Amino acid sequence: MKKLLGSVLALVMLFGFSWPAGATEILKNLKVNGSMDFQATSARNVLDFNSYQNDRIGTAMTRVIVDTNWDLLDDFHSVITLRKNDRAWGANTSAGQGSDGGQRLVGNAANDDIASSVVVQQAYVKIDKFAGQLDAQVGRQYYGEPGDLVVYFGPKGNYGLYVTALDGFRVDWNNDMLGITGLAAKFGANNIGTNANTESDLRGIDVLVKNMPAKLNAFIYNSVGHRNSTNSPGGVRIYEPNNNLWIYGVKAKMEAEGAYVTAQLAGNLGELRETSRVALYRGWAGLFDAGYKAEVANVGNFTPWLNFGFGTGDQGTGAKSHGFTSIASGYTPGIINGRFNNSGAQTLECQINGNAYDVGTVGLTNRVIYGLGLKATPAAAEKLVLGLGFWDYRYQTMTTGDTRFHVNSAVANAKTSRHIGYEYGLTADWKHSENVTYGMGVARFHPGRLINDANSSTAEPVATRGGVSPIFMAFADMALKF
Repeated sequence: MKKLLGSVLALVMLFGFSWPAGATEILKNLKVNGSMDFQATSARNVLDFNSYQNDRIGTAMTRVIVDTNWDLLDDFHSVITLRKNDRAWGANTSAGQGSDGGQRLVGNAANDDIASSVVVQQAYVKIDKFAGQLDAQVGRQYYGEPGDLVVYFGPKGNYGLYVTALDGFRVDWNNDMLGITGLAAKFGANNIGTNANTESDLRGIDVLVKNMPAKLNAFIYNSVGHRNSTNSPGGVRIYEPNNNLWIYGVKAKMEAEGAYVTAQLAGNLGELRETSRVALYRGWAGLFDAGYKAEVANVGNFTPWLNFGFGTGDQGTGAKSHGFTSIASGYTPGIINGRFNNSGAQTLECQINGNAYDVGTVGLTNRVIYGLGLKATPAAAEKLVLGLGFWDYRYQTMTTGDTRFHVNSAVANAKTSRHIGYEYGLTADWKHSENVTYGMGVARFHPGRLINDANSSTAEPVATRGGVSPIFMAFADMALKF
């Protein structure tokens, strides 16, 4: 019954109420699954670390993802993923469906109906034994693993419940010793014309070594950012050279006797080409995660954990760019930063003289981050996981670009801390079943000296800017898979 209802839902979302020719044949082998994520957030001071501006958030959002799969041939399979998450209850604006009414199937106003707000997030075909050797995926698709330092395209848990994907060609080859994945794709802004072609190319190889005590991967990716052409004063078209970024590295994961350790190291090569600067990419980063699950009879399970990340920063001058650069990092540590980072609908911002500067963390570009905490499952409530976490965020170096934090000449770079801030929080997750999980928690983010110095050095009067205040957040989430 569940699969039948899912099939009908998918067909309605795809085709409306019309019954397409050949639908009966599709239904013979159509498989439907997906997820629904609910995210309710209450927060203060996210916008500017300042309570003076009545900076408050109180929203609830829902994301529905429906995956449809069917066999076109025995070795040729089609996958289409539909997504809808434009509703933001309480926000009666064009950014979301308001709380004072429903949504029409087909409406007159732009983006005011279901038909115009359902997105085809994935659309690709899977080919078994392409050219007799390779399994292939061709089309718009997800790629990577959540939390990966270098590259991840897929559903996210940030504020707004974003989803990303790329358009490309992926191949996989496996034997008893190795697993190799190759990728050639496009992502980012894309104008299919000639002069304004500003999308990015992504090519890469990931090699998995099997039958070892640890899961070991080696990878190399190349991202080429196409730059737009410009006109010289004489009207001659100038084609600027492209950015050419290479990222290489290794990943390792080991589990034994209740303990786990994961590590990822990555480095940059290639050429950074900007209007004001040409330099060689020479950044690097490392990410380490470890924990141990201890069982105490008649009491419960306890898992202390530790996370550490280090990524180099750059001074913004010179022939080498030492700041580590990712392609599309999925690493978003913390509770508050994990939700309000630079990849979501609202970021952590520091306001200076009326200008907003992002201090949220995605990836490890110019960052030193450590986190530690404890997860506990009481023996009397095996479906409950209680969590306590602490995270600290710092710049690895103060760059030339960070002089924006020192608009008052009395505050010198050498006297300003690189400490962005720290956060701590409590979480509680309840696993209702294999497919349904509830989560809630509270957290507090205290601004570090860097943000305090920025606030004290701004030219805006204290009477209008107010003082620096911590961020407070409470949340309640639900995740359902079907």
